[in-house]
Amino acid sequence: MKRDFDLIRKILIDVAAEKPGTPIRGFNCEGKYDASTICKHITVMINAGLLTGAVSENPDTGIPAFVVDELTSSGHDFLDAARDNTVWVKAKKYVIEPVGEVGIGVLLAYLKVQAMTKPALSSIPERS
Repeated sequence: MKRDFDLIRKILIDVAAEKPGTPIRGFNCEGKYDASTICKHITVMINAGLLTGAVSENPDTGIPAFVVDELTSSGHDFLDAARDNTVWVKAKKYVIEPVGEVGIGVLLAYLKVQAMTKPALSSIPERS
């Protein structure tokens, strides 16, 4: 399976937007992703330490299902670095697209560097 980092980012954003302690059992992906694709990505994210939760398959129907409990500290770090659209577009252009398959850790390292190079708040003029 090729990881879809736009889906990973969307899942992180959606989980962060939920009330803490609320288990999530579905995402609105506007028909762009099927349940199997979402479950595979959630499994990758759990294994990478971005989320806590579980993925299973209905033994009678074979339909995959999931429950996401929360973002981990690493998940928050990834989302904090990836939330800015300008930084995200750069990451896609300079890391994801040219390389194709890139590890989550490599992408996170790039995102953190980009986030640190954004203008600091201290450069904003103070109000009079």
